[in-house]
Amino acid sequence: MTLEVPSIHDQPIVSEFPDVFPDELPGIPPVREVEFNIELILGAEPISKTPYRMAPIELKELKDQLHELLERGFIRPKLKELKDQLQELLERGFISPSVSP
Repeated sequence: MTLEVPSIHDQPIVSEFPDVFPDELPGIPPVREVEFNIELILGAEPISKTPYRMAPIELKELKDQLHELLERGFIRPKLKELKDQLQELLERGFISPSVSP
């Protein structure tokens, strides 16, 4: 049993306004005069919620999209993941300890 992932082009609104939905994103938006942000409350914790379960094909599609966004520079890995990668390079001797975290 294979599920076909619907395309964005299957959506009526996308078909109606094709010039608004490019096939490829041009890149990260430029820096604006006004930067929007969300003020965080010190000590506040995120709401605990069980993970959303996905079918294997949905999970593969999500991983593929995240990998593409990571490669194109739209998103970046968490700092902990970068530290883990750096620690692995240190352990293997590929870099000197002078640049350790």
